[in-house]
Amino acid sequence: TVGTGTSGGNITFAPAGSFTQSSSATINSGTGNISITTDTISLGDTITGSGSITLQPETVGSSIGIGGASGTFNLTSAEIADLTGGFSSITIGRSDGSGAIDIHAITFNDPVTIQSPAAGGNITVDGKITGAGNASITLDGSGATTTLNADIVTAGNPITISDSVLLGTPATVTLDTTSGVPTGADITITGPVNDESTVASGLTLNAGTGGTIALAAVEIGRASCRERV
Repeated sequence: TVGTGTSGGNITFAPAGSFTQSSSATINSGTGNISITTDTISLGDTITGSGSITLQPETVGSSIGIGGASGTFNLTSAEIADLTGGFSSITIGRSDGSGAIDIHAITFNDPVTIQSPAAGGNITVDGKITGAGNASITLDGSGATTTLNADIVTAGNPITISDSVLLGTPATVTLDTTSGVPTGADITITGPVNDESTVASGLTLNAGTGGTIALAAVEIGRASCRERV
């Protein structure tokens, strides 16, 4: 259990098993970076800094749940909101992670990368991901596969999916970088886009007047893709 802490340098927590931030116990790294590595996590108050913050499970194959989704390493919407706007970047998941990540509706206020890039890793978007403020959204999967069951929207900042993409059950999934910012930003998908087998889905991409759209491939079948400018 961690109480109030303030530092002008990097802060690293790596407790075996679990990390618990006490209620009314703030953490402030100043310009330093923050890293929390543990199997289960509970945030009880604000975490502040202008450097980067990394939240990752201790176990490579641990599942991750975000915004009310199930997962051993679990971050609720309230806990994400405790990451006070101002971080240079937010990273959730390990750079060698191979566990499943499930994401329900969630808003980020700083640039975020959600990752499970090692063999066996997969990401499922089951609720709308909103990038507010300067938040870009990056999903970094293993190549097999990120499933989109909901939209991803930002306010003029890039959306990047470094993975193949499977469109889920909605009739249309939208990736949109123009919320309140008509110029938009780039949308990039590095792997092929396909559709799951039961319901035909469309993918709408809106990069605004200033963004570019880069797709590796759209597999012709039940999936369709429409660009908006």
